[in-house]
Amino acid sequence: MDMDAFFAAIEQRDNPGLKGKPVIVGGLPGSRGVVATCSYEARAFGVTSGMPLTEALRLCPKGIFLQTNGRKYTSTAIQLIEMFHHYTPVVEPVSIDESYLDITGSIKLFGNEQTLAVSLKQEIRHKLELTCSVGIAHTRVYAKLATGLHKPNGLTILHKTETNETVYPLPVEKLWGVGEKTSRALHELGVYTIGDLARYPEQTLSYYFGVNGKQLSAIARGESCPDVLSLDERPDEKSIGHEHTFGTDVRDIEVINNTLLRLAQKVGRRLRAGGFAGRTIALKLRYCDFETHTIRETNSRFLRDDCGIYYCAKYLFNKLYLGIKSVRLVGISLSSLVRINASVFGDVQPEDIFLNGMQNHRIVPVMDRLRDKFGEDIITRCAAQ
Repeated sequence: MDMDAFFAAIEQRDNPGLKGKPVIVGGLPGSRGVVATCSYEARAFGVTSGMPLTEALRLCPKGIFLQTNGRKYTSTAIQLIEMFHHYTPVVEPVSIDESYLDITGSIKLFGNEQTLAVSLKQEIRHKLELTCSVGIAHTRVYAKLATGLHKPNGLTILHKTETNETVYPLPVEKLWGVGEKTSRALHELGVYTIGDLARYPEQTLSYYFGVNGKQLSAIARGESCPDVLSLDERPDEKSIGHEHTFGTDVRDIEVINNTLLRLAQKVGRRLRAGGFAGRTIALKLRYCDFETHTIRETNSRFLRDDCGIYYCAKYLFNKLYLGIKSVRLVGISLSSLVRINASVFGDVQPEDIFLNGMQNHRIVPVMDRLRDKFGEDIITRCAAQ
């Protein structure tokens, strides 16, 4: 299930004056961000998700550029997940606007898969005033493929018997996992369609693509696809991080430190929400000329507190940054994650493990609850030191 132009559709729903107009969500024109999503009216001009906003402005000078509203989009996404559970308990969100649903055990309750999908689409349209595209198939890869065949507001069912006549003639770029570089390499081998890839010798693909060659072959045939996993069945995250691209290049250390503090708060909140702590912290730094460096360090202590994360990130930044060039982007991420109830913690109290004492340990949950109720900007720490 893939929502149609999700962020832009929400903005058009909430502001009827935007309907039928080229809406581009991601930031104001001229800013350095990228397009988060855009309406189908904007796509007609060649605007696509992930495109720099400057390029979007060049292609669509009369486009309506809007800042993202994460709180509103997340609220709608939560309502969608609740609807999905009316149709199956096995729901795996893969992004804010896209989910896999295993309806194997639910089909008979609705008669058939088409009736189930139509009912779901109608509920979303009635309750949220949004449209979605649904793809149904026997594997995740083919279901994902099917969602894109008749967008927007599409419903496509791919039966196993239709593989040769419907799937195999499609361009290989339609497959999940086949990006621009991979497709270019496949074209050099004479592989242009999914059928070409499915029939290509697996041994030759492994020679050119290594371990990914076998996976590409299996994906083209609709094989080697993992089961759909509900949220409580999904494996733990390997890392948690956030980045920030400055509107203009900066050298002001105070501005950079304050940005690191905000990023540390975001990372810390996600760690605590997921019940994680991490030992390895990474600092990403991109200069004005796009030269990018990453430095990481593994601590003897586990981190999940905002201040502890910030001080470690600040230390790494000072170690990496020479002050020669302006900074375009900074990012913080935590890896080597463990659950906070893991055996590594034993009987040790949190204030002994984390870099900050009991006072901060009591303040942080209160700040988290305030943000949960009133939004990210309701409370923050004072200027970074």
